[in-house]
Amino acid sequence: MTQSTDTRPIRAHVFTDADPRMFLKQAPGMSDTVDGVTFSFGIDVAEDADVLILHTRASFSVPTRLPRERTAFIAGEPDHIHRYNPAYLNQFGLVLTTSSEPIDTEVLRENFCLKWYAGINYDEEPEFPGLLGHDYFSSLRPPAKTGERISIVTSRKAHTPFHKKRLQFIEFLKERIPDRIDLFGEGHRYVGDKREALEPYKYHLALENSDDDFGWTEKLSDPLLCWAFPFYSGCGNVAAELPAGCHMPLDLDDFDAALARMVYAMESDHYARAQEDIAEARRRILGHYNAMSMLARVSRRAYEAAPDARPASRERLIYAERAFPPGDGHRGSRGQAMARRAILAVYPRFDLLLARQKKARDVRHQRRNRLRHAKTAGKPAPKQA
Repeated sequence: MTQSTDTRPIRAHVFTDADPRMFLKQAPGMSDTVDGVTFSFGIDVAEDADVLILHTRASFSVPTRLPRERTAFIAGEPDHIHRYNPAYLNQFGLVLTTSSEPIDTEVLRENFCLKWYAGINYDEEPEFPGLLGHDYFSSLRPPAKTGERISIVTSRKAHTPFHKKRLQFIEFLKERIPDRIDLFGEGHRYVGDKREALEPYKYHLALENSDDDFGWTEKLSDPLLCWAFPFYSGCGNVAAELPAGCHMPLDLDDFDAALARMVYAMESDHYARAQEDIAEARRRILGHYNAMSMLARVSRRAYEAAPDARPASRERLIYAERAFPPGDGHRGSRGQAMARRAILAVYPRFDLLLARQKKARDVRHQRRNRLRHAKTAGKPAPKQA
C-alpha cells in the first residue's frame, strides 16, 4: 500500500449528510482509521483532507481545493433508481459504480457497500445508544433458530417495476404458504431493529430494487450477517463477490417455480448444507465488502493517482447534479441548472446551507418517528436527549 511521503495515514473526508456512525459501525471497534486511511465525515469538509469522497447523494455543490484526481464519487444507487448524469460524474477522478454506462473518468465497478440496517434500533433514533456493528457480528456464532418459517421485511414502495413485482410476489406467498412466512415492516409486525426479524430465522426472503450486476445491498448482507439463508431476487452476479452457495436465486418471472425452490430447500434442510458458504460470505462482508473497507480502497486509489499533488490556493466547486442540463433519464431540468448556477455564482456555499437545513429536518423527523413507534408499541415515550 502506498501512503503519503511522511508515512502518516491518508486523510479522507466523506461528504455526507448521513450519521457517521452508520459508516463507522462497519469498522472493527467503530474505528475511524481503516487500512491506513483516517476518515472524517459530514457536510463540513476537513481542511487537511488528502482525498474527498462524495457518497451517493449528488444533490449538493461542494467547494474543494483538491485536484480532480483526489476526488471520488460513490454511486450508491443502481441505474433503475438513479441514473446519474455523466456530466456530474466526470467531475471526479474516480467513480465507484455498478453502472456499465460509459463516462470519461476512471471507474471502479464493484459493490457499493451500503449501510447495514441490522444492528440499528430505530426505537432509539437519533441517539442510537445500542448500535451494533462489526464487533457484534464478527463475534456472532450461529444463533439458535426457532422455526422453519421464512422471514420477510418489506415496505409499501411501488415506484418501480421491481417494487411492484416484489409486492406481487409477497401477496402470492401470503395466499399460497401463509403458515410458512412471517411478515415484518410497514403494515405488518413492527420491529425496531431488523436483526430481530433475522437472527431467529433459518430463512429470509430478500428482494432487491434492481437486478444490476454488483448491485446487491443490505437486503443480502443483513441476513447473512445474522446467519439467515436468503432466498434472493436481485443482483445477477453475486457470485463474483460472494460464494454462490450463500444464497438461492429466485426468478420472479415464474412465481410457482420460485415457490417450489423455496419449499424444497426448507423441506430438505438446505440451511444446514449452506453453513460453510454463509460463514465465508460473512467473512468477506466483514473483511472486504463493507463501507469502511470500500472507502479505504477508494481513498488509496484516489491518493495514488496524484501522490505529490498539493491543494490549490483557491477553491473550486464540484457542482451538484442538477447544476447540469439533464440528458435522457437524468434528474433535473435546464431551467433548474441555469438557476442553480446563477445562485452558486453569487453564493458558492448555498448548497451547504441547504444540506445543513436538511440534516436538521432529518433529526427532527427521527425524533418524531421514535415517539410514533413508542406510541404504537404501547411503550413509554423515550426521554429527549
